[in-house]
Amino acid sequence: MGDLEKKVKERNKRTQEAKKENETIEFFTKEDRKRHKGKLLSVRVNEDTYGKFRQICDLRGTTANAQLNIMMAEYVLEHEKWLKK
Repeated sequence: MGDLEKKVKERNKRTQEAKKENETIEFFTKEDRKRHKGKLLSVRVNEDTYGKFRQICDLRGTTANAQLNIMMAEYVLEHEKWLKK
């Protein structure tokens, strides 16, 4: 077998491995999107309060959405005992 044939086989093998890896990534990405498809929440807030909230989020390096998700998760953990009655 010549050098060219070896290189072609190696390239084909790497291509197949990359294709399998991409398919795996795509599968888990789709599953993750399905699992995290969330609810849309609409709230009315005081303009001044919201402005301060956004400033704090920016200083902490988080988005308002991420911070609201964190706050809701903490609230649920703190009050989950009410669901066990």
